[in-house]
Amino acid sequence: PQDEVLAAILTVRQTLTYTAELRSPWTPQQRSARVNAVIRQLGLEDKADNVVGSAERVGLSGGQKKRVSIGMDLLAELPVMLVDEPTTGLDASAALDVIRTLLRLAVEQHRTIVCTMHQPPWSMVTRFDQLVLVARGRVVYGGRPTGLIQVLETDGTPPPPNENPADIVMSHLHTRGIARWTAKRNGHLAPASKAVMRSAKTPPGRGSKITSLDDLLFGQANETTYTISFFHQYRVLFRRFAYICF
Repeated sequence: PQDEVLAAILTVRQTLTYTAELRSPWTPQQRSARVNAVIRQLGLEDKADNVVGSAERVGLSGGQKKRVSIGMDLLAELPVMLVDEPTTGLDASAALDVIRTLLRLAVEQHRTIVCTMHQPPWSMVTRFDQLVLVARGRVVYGGRPTGLIQVLETDGTPPPPNENPADIVMSHLHTRGIARWTAKRNGHLAPASKAVMRSAKTPPGRGSKITSLDDLLFGQANETTYTISFFHQYRVLFRRFAYICF
């Protein structure tokens, strides 16, 4: 989430432990080992037993809270992670730490990580494998970040030194209009991006309807199952509530 929804009174270790209890049927030993591994991956070993904190209570920095939220998703062990504006509200150094963490997780754990970002610096954009620019719900560019510079050079408007090419494209969209840009630049969409757009227009499987994110990502509708029973989740949540309140 853009704004972290974390219990201020809980420590990093407690936050991740409760999350692990709610998401996976591990034994206490397995759960402890997995939580410790995630803390190491996030670089939060020295903050593991510090409270998360809030505006009224001293705790973690904004970037560290972002990493805790990422750790909660890591414990779900999903192959695809959707991260909404992970750098919002952070200074340049903290934002770069968060992006480095995401990139390391993508490489080391072979995860697909999709981030939405609002006006990121170009030095951060070039760290990603693929860049998709969206304006008013339409894809206006898809491909390698460095390919955006080639698009601008082909257009006769090469980006000046030390300026963000993505910002220049957005300026062109504002002055020229989205329809003109997309009609002229559709050839610069990477094959993968075109495939994604086609799949969004044509649901997978002989006329079947897309009913879930799994359907779009994996091409088939998966029946929802839960590894943790309702009563176990209720017990964990009640125990966490009692700890926080009393």
